[in-house]
Amino acid sequence: LRVAASTAAGESSLSDLDDIFAVTPEDEPDTPPVGLTVVDTSPSTTTLSWSPPERANGVIQQYEVLYENQSYVAVLNSSVPRVTLTGLRPFSYYNVSVRAYTRIGHGNHTSDTLTMLSGEDVPGSPSYGLSYVSVSSNEVNVTWEHPLVPNGVITHYSLELRNSSHFLNLTTPINHAQITHLRKFAQYTLVVKAHTRIGSGNHSSDPLNITTLEDEPDTPPQFLLARTFSDYEVQLSWEPPKEANSEILYYIVRVWNESSEVWQNVTDTAVVISVDSESRYNASISSWTRLGDGGVLIYISFSTIDTVPFDPPQNVSLVNLTSSSVTILWQPPTQPNGILLHYTLYYSDNTTVTEQVSFTALQCILHRQ
Repeated sequence: LRVAASTAAGESSLSDLDDIFAVTPEDEPDTPPVGLTVVDTSPSTTTLSWSPPERANGVIQQYEVLYENQSYVAVLNSSVPRVTLTGLRPFSYYNVSVRAYTRIGHGNHTSDTLTMLSGEDVPGSPSYGLSYVSVSSNEVNVTWEHPLVPNGVITHYSLELRNSSHFLNLTTPINHAQITHLRKFAQYTLVVKAHTRIGSGNHSSDPLNITTLEDEPDTPPQFLLARTFSDYEVQLSWEPPKEANSEILYYIVRVWNESSEVWQNVTDTAVVISVDSESRYNASISSWTRLGDGGVLIYISFSTIDTVPFDPPQNVSLVNLTSSSVTILWQPPTQPNGILLHYTLYYSDNTTVTEQVSFTALQCILHRQ
């Protein structure tokens, strides 16, 4: 401190230099800290920095940082103009303000409030409320709700669709999806995961069980076989269709040839059909569901083995009777059970039975011997 004296004529020179110093007492700051900004952020921490007050009016002893949101209030002290807030909720907004303290106090000067957003994280809860609506027998629309705790911006959803033999991954940016090319009348399980930029985490939705609608069969029964049981019976056996697309109520069996046709409905995968012998037959099998058989059938052709005629020749009669010969006429059996090779004629004179064979026509002439 140096002193000069002044008159009307002017000012004297300064007093000698000495070691006298004067310091005014401290006071509360006249201005708040300035430049509050976010330096770095993570899902649970945020680092902030700021500049001291322009008129601190003393030595800043500490800074008081207040951060809060609708459900949380906390205060953190720092001796330097920088602080790291911890224990934050991911992807949540906080209002932050700072005030500086001298030994006298803070002067009720608080910085402008900074609204900050903590960093993103993986979702903290799963998607929920999964449901589906069938569009057709091989297509469904699936919807769900966003996670209650998303912890960030949901960038997309991943869908895992599986059944006993298939697994499919799908992605969609919205909370619904159209799933096509499914198997008809099949059961699937669907799980949905939400993703932020950080990832999906360990939260998956509860499984949704999906059953596609019924439809007509797309394929016929398989492996149709014909096996002879006896001279007059043939067993047909088969396997269910690969894609029945519904519950099979029964199978429609048709067996026919040029002269006959048999229809039969059976619930098993085998049936015994009565047939004539020594003939060629065709057979078809279709699967009947609540929606029909789809017009898809499996066919087979088979031949029965030769066997004896079921009944004798019919309408045997005598014509052109003379003293030495007679002409005999007849009609074939009604059920010949095959191609008739010849007829055998038996006759007697009351004491001896004579057998004469190799008649291929429907008549013969007997002469007295």
